[in-house]
Amino acid sequence: MNFGTVSGIDLRLCAVLSISLALGTGPALAQTKADEKAPTASPAVNLSNYFAADGSSSGTTIDERSPQASLDGNETALPRANRTESTAIAQVFPALYSTTAEDLAPTTRDRDAAAIAQAEDADPDAAIETEPMTAPAPIETRVLGSTAQWEIGADVVFLRRSIPNVTTSIDGQINPDDGSLSGNTNALGTGALDFGLDTGARFSVGYYPDPQNGYELSFMGLQDWRDTETFVSAGNENLRVAFIDPVRAGQDDAVGLGPNNTDQVEDFVQARSHTLRYESDLDSLEFNYRHALTPPSERSFATLIAGLRYMSIDEGFDLISDDGATRLGGSIGTYEIDTSNDLLGVQIGLDSGVQLTPALGLGLSARAGLMLNFNDQSSEFVNDNGIPTVLTGSNSATSLSPLFQVEGSARWDVTDNFTLKTGYQFLAVGNVATAPSQYGPLEDLGDLERSSALYHGPFVGLELRF
Repeated sequence: MNFGTVSGIDLRLCAVLSISLALGTGPALAQTKADEKAPTASPAVNLSNYFAADGSSSGTTIDERSPQASLDGNETALPRANRTESTAIAQVFPALYSTTAEDLAPTTRDRDAAAIAQAEDADPDAAIETEPMTAPAPIETRVLGSTAQWEIGADVVFLRRSIPNVTTSIDGQINPDDGSLSGNTNALGTGALDFGLDTGARFSVGYYPDPQNGYELSFMGLQDWRDTETFVSAGNENLRVAFIDPVRAGQDDAVGLGPNNTDQVEDFVQARSHTLRYESDLDSLEFNYRHALTPPSERSFATLIAGLRYMSIDEGFDLISDDGATRLGGSIGTYEIDTSNDLLGVQIGLDSGVQLTPALGLGLSARAGLMLNFNDQSSEFVNDNGIPTVLTGSNSATSLSPLFQVEGSARWDVTDNFTLKTGYQFLAVGNVATAPSQYGPLEDLGDLERSSALYHGPFVGLELRF
């Protein structure tokens, strides 16, 4: 072998070694880059047989005559003449060796889907995704002093006023022989009167410096009850006032100067008709301090009330007797009674309530008090005859009067600052000088009699907070 021959062999050998080295280094570098991107290592693949000069090497045999040759029975390869390093790698590793973000995205989604499927297999309930539930609005009572410190209220109040049961007249015939009563003997009186519902008002102003304490000033009144009833004798002028002795009332001769003298009470015996008129009014002024006994819960509250109260109860009661005759120049007699009560005292109470919905609530309030009552009465008896008879009497005294009030209500919060309300209330005052209670014998015109007064009825109103 000469030098030329050796040199030619060496050159060919170097060329073959260079190509083999290049082909062996390329897949290794691609594999290194893919390992850096892929989360798991890919199995190593031997490409030496793929680029073999002939099909005699161990590994897969590639048919050059076919445009595509089978690789490991599954993959396809291009003819050897068209193969390059990149096409070879792409055919063997079509997805795992992607070198762009777009190529890697499907692989990441596949891994996420596999993880979700594995979690669902472990916990079947996890496959159901539920939308987050919105919590319902809490049902809370309105707490003054937190967001609002002032409250103004106005109510229209409808109240009934009880009437003392007093017999004022007797409708009966007096037997002139023995003075006995005969025929119809009906007892007539205040039971025929009815005050009904009278319209008044209630106004209140409250200041609440904090949610636990508050101060209120309220006024209720403007009620003025009035009623009139007329009794007509069933016979021929048989009516008489109940407190006059029937025997003396039937006599025509004078038996002395006194209330029972026929001439002095002529207009009130053997009368044709009696008319009763009764009127009463009420005013009440309160100043109260409020203190929350417990912090308000989601649905209820309780508040202690303590304060001062002033009340005014004034009444008038008249009996007008029509004699029907004109003896001694007159036929009309009047018996007029006026009373007044000025009550001042202390009261304590409890306000409580429950919230049914965020806007609708129910409330219950109870108060009790002890009042110092400055009361008086004045009476005038006038028999209008030729020589008019006028008898008067009056008295003043101080007494203790108990007070009790209870109220139930329903409230609708239209907004956070505006509320509509309605309810029913009872108010009872004892030891009060009522006008009908003073009605009695003429000898007792200077006495002061007392009874109780009961007021009750519905109300509607509104409240404004700021």
